[in-house]
Amino acid sequence: RNRANDCVSNSRGKRIVNVPSSNLLSMALTVIQPTTFKLFAFIDRDRSAKGQFVSNFGEGVDVLGSIQAVPRSRYQNLGLDFNKNYIQIYTSSNVIDLRRDSSGDQLEWNGRRYEVSSNNDWRSIDGWMGVLAIDIGAIPDDQ
Repeated sequence: RNRANDCVSNSRGKRIVNVPSSNLLSMALTVIQPTTFKLFAFIDRDRSAKGQFVSNFGEGVDVLGSIQAVPRSRYQNLGLDFNKNYIQIYTSSNVIDLRRDSSGDQLEWNGRRYEVSSNNDWRSIDGWMGVLAIDIGAIPDDQ
């Protein structure tokens, strides 16, 4: 692919990346080290003996992307709970967020389990998506 075609000139004559369809994540991952994390796709929910919903997830699949902590200075603007920890993931894989009557996918990274709470899906336009995930605890020892 000719990256020169992905650029346009700005008002000062400087060439800049043309978006959409230039796949910024793919370009970024050539400069920064991609991170591998394990993704568990939500399958369905069952009711427990106590009548509570219990989510079921598929087997974990290794996925590449970029993972970054969400700075606490952004929590208020994003409407996040200051008592919890969040990460932002950028990946070209399809990751499903929370929906009515279902759970979001889950992922494991750096010894912790996270639940996907929202996503910005740019895959059809630019080949990647941004995902916000909440820390739900340490990975159980039996895994």
